[in-house]
Amino acid sequence: MGAVLLGLLSAVGYGFGDFFGASSAKRAPAISVGLVAAGVGLTIGFVAALVVPGNPIGTDLLWGSVAGISGVIGIVVVFWAMAIGPMRVVAPLAAVVGAVVPFVVGLAIGERPGRVATVGAFLAIVALPLITREHHHDDEPVTTQAVYGGIVAGLGFAGFFIAIDRVSEASGLWPLVAARLITTLILAGIVLGSSLPAMPLTARRLAVGAGIFDMGANIAFLLALRTGLLSLVAVLSSLYPIITIALARSVYHEAIGRTQASGIAIALAGTALIAAG
Repeated sequence: MGAVLLGLLSAVGYGFGDFFGASSAKRAPAISVGLVAAGVGLTIGFVAALVVPGNPIGTDLLWGSVAGISGVIGIVVVFWAMAIGPMRVVAPLAAVVGAVVPFVVGLAIGERPGRVATVGAFLAIVALPLITREHHHDDEPVTTQAVYGGIVAGLGFAGFFIAIDRVSEASGLWPLVAARLITTLILAGIVLGSSLPAMPLTARRLAVGAGIFDMGANIAFLLALRTGLLSLVAVLSSLYPIITIALARSVYHEAIGRTQASGIAIALAGTALIAAG
């Protein structure tokens, strides 16, 4: 499969993963949800790494660890933010930030996607205030914490994308194993040092689903980077709000304000232009 198809496949995985994770975080602490998801992802990643040929060096595992540290911030914060705020706002906000930052970094390291992609990045940035403008809904208010959470989560995802792009092609999937191992250890340490309530069965099942889809998306993303540009693959992966919002509307009947709908449309159009460029 080509980089575009793999990038879009990763977007589907991230969309389902975020929805399951956020749904679980409505029933249990986000840290606990993140730990279960990370543990599941670590198991899947390890098995997949044994199947896919790879011979990583120390630098590959180091970059994988950096990606894991950044990714754990993104995962936990986005689950928490979508649990306290509507998914229709948090998901696109995190996606736009997670797309624009790698795009800029890609340009800085010499990538030249073209003029169309530059226009797309501009549209994505302009969409940010529109997405966060409407702060009052009768069904579910948009809190300041949720907005900031979306931005921080996006930065965490951007850091993951940038770091995992630095690994060598010969490393196989082992950098993802290193990333998930670091994530699991960090979250396990936090959970063990806290007095968190036990997770209900439904929350655990949803967290397992989140871990499965998230690791699947990470694998597709890394494989896409082997033949595509960071700036474009990161944006394709950031189209995941289409899935998350569709699921949120179907399951939770979340409404979308006109201004926010315009912002989401512009953000997604911007990311599509970046991918097309």
